[in-house]
Amino acid sequence: MNTIPGRRIAFALMLAFSAMTIAHVETASAQNAEQPPEGDASGRGAFKSPAVPIPRLPPVASEGGCEPRYRNGMVGSCINHQPCRGFGVRERDGSAQCICYIRRGGCNAEERCSAEEGQCVPDDESTFNRSD
Repeated sequence: MNTIPGRRIAFALMLAFSAMTIAHVETASAQNAEQPPEGDASGRGAFKSPAVPIPRLPPVASEGGCEPRYRNGMVGSCINHQPCRGFGVRERDGSAQCICYIRRGGCNAEERCSAEEGQCVPDDESTFNRSD
């Protein structure tokens, strides 16, 4: 009994099945690429506006000795003789402003500006990667 014709048929069927699978995947990918993502009722999903980059402003040194002390032992800044829970930057008009990354005016009284997280965090939150 000769099994070569049976092997040829099995090989031909495997090739046909592979070709159909590849064609289906390519068609599905093309259809997904043509349609933008849809948002749900919560507003999540597709972006509603393009991202706007934050301008990089030059730093301003802390001066005046009014820096707020955080519970973790670190200190904020003193900008324009006012306590700043963040750091100082020079605005385009030349004025010095307190800021914590994208929050102008710095953090609230119960927060501190975290360089590790790039935002305001609760003042009683432990410092990054510490267990105290």
